[in-house]
Amino acid sequence: MAIEQKVIIRVEIDPDMSKAAAVNAFLKTFDKDVKKSNKSLNDMSNGFSRGLAQAAGTAAK
Repeated sequence: MAIEQKVIIRVEIDPDMSKAAAVNAFLKTFDKDVKKSNKSLNDMSNGFSRGLAQAAGTAAK
């Protein structure tokens, strides 16, 4: 099952930080958020698959 999602990212750069430092800080946070989202989607997908397998097993009886 494929899921498409468009993401708009707006970043405000702190004037006290260099652009590279600001981008690196943002990317570190973004990477953590993406990993959490990926885990949630995998958990949901696995639960959905288990539910279908149980339903198919019940229907086959």
